[in-house]
Amino acid sequence: NAIHAIMLYRRKLDRAQIKPIYLLANKVPLCSAQWERMFNTTRTPGVETDTLVHVNESKHIVVYHKGRF
Repeated sequence: NAIHAIMLYRRKLDRAQIKPIYLLANKVPLCSAQWERMFNTTRTPGVETDTLVHVNESKHIVVYHKGRF
């Protein structure tokens, strides 16, 4: 299922097994630094600005469906 596939992708990211994506006929690699924050990151609302919070060691997922967790 989808969650299993996402967790397999996360494992590959954690193990640095994802090959870089290239642009311009495979000449310019995209920076993969943003992939680190694809998982374990949440946005915390603030009065004037929101804050991104990243937790390195999280091993849990949350499923939100039709207004329920």
